[in-house]
Amino acid sequence: MIPNTDALETRPSSRRRRRNLIAAVAAVLAITGTVVAITVSGGSRSGTMVGTCDIGPNAQCPGADLTGANLGNAFLSGADFTGADLTGADLTGAYLRGADLTGANLTGADLRNAYLTDAELGGADLRGALLGSANLHGANLHGANLDSAHLTDADLSTADLSDAILIDADLTRANLTGAYLTGAYLDGAILIDANLDGANLPGANLPDTDLGTAYLGGADLTGANLTGANLTGAWLTRANLTDVNLTGVISGGIIGTPVALPTGWVLVRGVLQPG
Repeated sequence: MIPNTDALETRPSSRRRRRNLIAAVAAVLAITGTVVAITVSGGSRSGTMVGTCDIGPNAQCPGADLTGANLGNAFLSGADFTGADLTGADLTGAYLRGADLTGANLTGADLRNAYLTDAELGGADLRGALLGSANLHGANLHGANLDSAHLTDADLSTADLSDAILIDADLTRANLTGAYLTGAYLDGAILIDANLDGANLPGANLPDTDLGTAYLGGADLTGANLTGANLTGAWLTRANLTDVNLTGVISGGIIGTPVALPTGWVLVRGVLQPG
């Protein structure tokens, strides 16, 4: 059989073209600093390489610029993102247990269904962030800014939200069991059907909040400001309302009996009123 000499002549040339193409693509990526996604086989983790910053478990990336980064479902437990810029980043379903995001900028970031148990988020900027169904059990959010954040169905049980800003935040059906909200700002927040069983809210600011049908059993609201708040259908069994400002409060259908009410107020047939 006579070999096809034309094919033999073209093969080396074809291989050279492929090598040249690969080299050209590599050069473009190096010059532009393109973020290259890395997925570890077996699904054990996924991460992103940004320059010399390997975004993965226990990553050390303080102050990193990760604006708009796609980190959905990434495995980032124990990672250090202190002061990092994650504005608009996609962190949906990301695993961030014990991660340190102290002072990080997460404005507008998507953290829906993210796992942030015991994460450090003190002083973080989470304005407008999407945190629906996120797990923040035991997380430190002391002084964090969650203005207008979406926390529907989020788990914030035992989380530290003291002095946090939650103005106009949506916490519908959120689990705040045993959470610490001392001095927190929740002006205009939505807490419909939220679970605040045993929550700590001394001195919290809750003017115009919607607490309709929320569960506040055993919650400590000593000295809190509930001016104009809606408590229709709320559960107040064993709640402590000592020195609470109830001016203009909307009530009716309240269930249970608080252990204490502010001076000059009574609960009559489910309605809070001066008396």
